[in-house]
Amino acid sequence: TVAYEIACQLQAEGINPLGVFLIDPGFNSHLTGKNNKYQDHSESKIIKIMKRNLSGIKNNASILKSMVQNLYTDSQIINSYMPNRYNGNIVIVRPEEVSLEERNFGLEYNGLNPFVDGTIVAYRVPGNHMTMISHYYHKIASIFNSHYYET
Repeated sequence: TVAYEIACQLQAEGINPLGVFLIDPGFNSHLTGKNNKYQDHSESKIIKIMKRNLSGIKNNASILKSMVQNLYTDSQIINSYMPNRYNGNIVIVRPEEVSLEERNFGLEYNGLNPFVDGTIVAYRVPGNHMTMISHYYHKIASIFNSHYYET
C-alpha cells in the first residue's frame, strides 16, 4: 500500500516510476463495493487470527498485545485509505493460501483494478501472508527480476 501511494505521489510530481511491485498489498474491499461478511478486523478477531497463525506467540502476552495493537491500528488506516489513480503497470504477488478473514479475499488484483490505468499482473506464491516471504522469497525475487531486470 505504501509503495502504491509513493508511486502515485511521484507521478503527481511528474516522475514516472518504471512500475510498482506489490507483495500481498492490503487495500480495503469496501472501495470496490464488495462487502465481505467475514471481514471483522476488531481487536478480538485479530487476536484470534494471530494465535491461529503464529504458534510461538500464544504464550507471550506482551508480544501478542503489542502486535495486535499495531495490526489493529494498521487495519484502521487501511480502512480509511482511498487510493489515488495510478497510470502505469503493477505486479502483484499474492499467497496461495488465503483465508476468508483477509481484506482482499476473492478480489482479483486485490481490488486495485478500478484505480489503475495500466496493466496489472498477478502471481501466486506458495504459503500464506505470513510465510510467503520467509519461505518463498526466492520465488518473489525471481518474479521481480523477470519484470524489471531480465529482457
